[in-house]
Amino acid sequence: MSSLDGQRVAILEARRASELANLLSRHGAIPIHAPALREVSVDAAPVAQAVLQQLEAGQIELLILLTGVGTQQLIDAAASLELEQAMLAALANTTLVCRGPKPTAVLRRYGLRPSISAASPYTINDLINSLDQVELAGRGVGLLHYGERDRKLADYCLERGAVLHEQSIYEWQLPADLSPLDALIEQAIAGQIAIFTFTSQIQVRHLLQVAEQQGQAHALIAAMQQAIVAAVGPSCAQALINVGIHDVIMPEQPFMGQMVQRILNHVSINS
Repeated sequence: MSSLDGQRVAILEARRASELANLLSRHGAIPIHAPALREVSVDAAPVAQAVLQQLEAGQIELLILLTGVGTQQLIDAAASLELEQAMLAALANTTLVCRGPKPTAVLRRYGLRPSISAASPYTINDLINSLDQVELAGRGVGLLHYGERDRKLADYCLERGAVLHEQSIYEWQLPADLSPLDALIEQAIAGQIAIFTFTSQIQVRHLLQVAEQQGQAHALIAAMQQAIVAAVGPSCAQALINVGIHDVIMPEQPFMGQMVQRILNHVSINS
């Protein structure tokens, strides 16, 4: 199996960038870190208080948790109000729906388990499929979004007749310092980036947004079309396809380690 032998690999991930960089460095890659987003917390206490009140009043019978970060912040915010045990008790009496393993892992830390989980690769479509046989009409459904409102899932719940209660506990924004992204775009256009890695669809959109502001979006896309582009999962891959990057490699399961292995396999086969 071929190593990455000094190839420069762009990392757009923010929160787990060092983990991904370490995985790549073990195989000889030179990680180029340019975070494409930051997670900005909203005032979580009012969100937690509202969700708890709705749970205890029976207004939310089914709660959809899209991310581990959001699930943990919800519980932490309740704890900051000295309401953690009340929140956990309310969650234990609610039908919990998790998009993937991350919110599930958070629940398990507190002895909770989801009643419904999306199948791998844990896309919104997979989550919707898991809800197709669940009665939603007239039921109170809570939806804890990730960094932006998932309109497709919200519309699905409303079309099924749910009484929807939506909350967001953090937001996705561009990094405060755009200089790493600016430098990455310049290097990419100069042909100095061999591999691009994307772990969420918002990274794709933010990278192209910054390139567009520079008047370099078309040049960046052309450069990426000549490089290896890896996406951790289908939603991320679709975001790349939407901007004209059609040759995207992707692991069978949406995990960073498997994405790195998929890159190694691709390089080995094509070397």
